Amino acid sequence: MKRDTKSKNKGFYRYVSQKRKVKASVPALRNMYGTLVSTDEEKADVLNNIFASVFTGNLSPLPSPADGPQDADQRGKAPPTVKKDQVWDYLRNLNIYKSMRPDEKHPRVMRELADLTTKTLPIIFERL
Repeated sequence: MKRDTKSKNKGFYRYVSQKRKVKASVPALRNMYGTLVSTDEEKADVLNNIFASVFTGNLSPLPSPADGPQDADQRGKAPPTVKKDQVWDYLRNLNIYKSMRPDEKHPRVMRELADLTTKTLPIIFERL
């Protein structure tokens, strides 16, 4: 008996591909004025504004939790100091098998140049 496996496989894969298709869309969103937007372009603008505000800085006059502690005691104190030993330990312990960070410096390069950059990096950090 010859089985028709070709047509059965097609049917199976057709069923799987139908189930894999995502039919959900982004629900209606509220823009900064509080009105609901429903078109794709308006939704994209709302999401773009939200993401842009997160990655470009805080647009709110209120401090965000990401800004760090805002205690009155912290304002009068000097910023923490960065010592050469701390920088050297950090650079020498970088994992050279990780990928580049957003600053586009590879950990292997930073680790190999630890002896040279240990002198200058604390100065840069103190001036920031």
